[in-house]
Amino acid sequence: MIQVQDLKRSYIMGKVEVHALKGVSFEIEQGEFVAIMGPSGSGKSTLLHQLGLLDTPTSGKILIDGVDVLRLSDREKTIYRLTQLGYVFQDYAILPELTAAENVYLPAMVQGKSKELYLRSSRELLETVGLGDRLHHLPQELSGGEQQRVAIARALINKPKILFADEPCANLDTESSRHILELFRKLNEELGQTILMVSHEEWHKKYVDRIIYLKDGLIEKM
Repeated sequence: MIQVQDLKRSYIMGKVEVHALKGVSFEIEQGEFVAIMGPSGSGKSTLLHQLGLLDTPTSGKILIDGVDVLRLSDREKTIYRLTQLGYVFQDYAILPELTAAENVYLPAMVQGKSKELYLRSSRELLETVGLGDRLHHLPQELSGGEQQRVAIARALINKPKILFADEPCANLDTESSRHILELFRKLNEELGQTILMVSHEEWHKKYVDRIIYLKDGLIEKM
C-alpha cells in the first residue's frame, strides 16, 4: 500500500544543514498498524509529516496504492489529504467553539457531502469511539482523553486510506492512553484501518503489528 524509497529531508537552520532523514526505505501493507519509534531527534515526526503530505521531502519517493503522491500539484495534495488521509495530533487540534459532533463532521461538510450523510456519519463515529452521549458537548466539557477521541472520530469521517497519529497519547495519563490505544486496535481489527503512529513509549508496542525503529534519521531495525 505504502512504498517509501530513499526518502531524505534536510533543513537549513541558520548556517547549519540538518539531515533529519538520511535515506529511508520501507513498505507498509494495507490494514497494518505500524508504530514509528526511536529516541528524541531520530526523525519520527519528520517521517510522518512526509508520509502525510504535511511537508515535502528533499528527495525520494512515496507511493500510496501506486500513486506517486509527491508528483501531485499543491491543489491535488490538498484534495488527497482531505479525501484519503486522516490525522490525529498530540494536542487534539479540535475547535473550542464547536461541539463534538460539529468538530467531527466539519471535514465532511468542507468536502461537500450532504448534511444528512455527515450528521449521521458524525453520530455513528462518536458512538464508535464511545462518545455517543457527548455529541453536543463543547471541548471544555470533555476530558483530554475524550477530546482525543473526538479528534480520532474527525480523522475517520472521510474514510481515509491511512490514519496518521503523531504522539496521540503524549498529553494523556496512562489510563486515557490505554483507552486510545485500545480504540486504535479496535479500529484496525474491526474496520481494517491502516494506522501509522509515532510513539516513544515502550509499553505501546503491544498494541501494534510492527515497529519501525529510527535512529539519527535512518532505520535502525524493523
